[in-house]
Amino acid sequence: MKIYMIRHGETEGNRKGFFADRYEPLNDRGREQIRAAAQRAKELPLEQLITSPYVRTLETSKILNEQLQLPVTEDIGIREIHMGILEGHYFDEVYQLRRQELDYWMEDPRNRTLPEGESIDELLQRGRAFLEGARDRTLYVSHEAFIRSVLSLVQGCDFIQARRVENGELVCLEQGPGGQWCETEL
Repeated sequence: MKIYMIRHGETEGNRKGFFADRYEPLNDRGREQIRAAAQRAKELPLEQLITSPYVRTLETSKILNEQLQLPVTEDIGIREIHMGILEGHYFDEVYQLRRQELDYWMEDPRNRTLPEGESIDELLQRGRAFLEGARDRTLYVSHEAFIRSVLSLVQGCDFIQARRVENGELVCLEQGPGGQWCETEL
């Protein structure tokens, strides 16, 4: 079984370095990144597209599907990590106002949750559930932290050590006969 994942195109939050909320759209560069990715994705044996329900991933899916013409389904399980009080803000801006809460979280972000947010461990649980239910020949349109969580599980490394995934980057995962996943070349 082979599945494919793509990170949404660039947003102003990505460009400027603030934590985007679910309503953050793609910027012009992000739309161009996805048009280029759609050309590469046309060569893949895809049967469906599953997307996170955030504005930037829905927009990414729409641009991809101008070329791919696939059935599209939304899945909340592949959304970005919920950054709680940081969403829509720069880290320094929130740190000045809620330093004690952020210091507590930063001591153990794997197990502790940001106020109103999600821990890395909770993100990894979603990644495990994703791999268990992944569908062959599907392109999943998601976010960097979610894709990195899946890569960390596949590679057997800590989330922080998993490689970065660029905006518009396609990732291929293959499940072998023994059920083990690995990242493969496109």
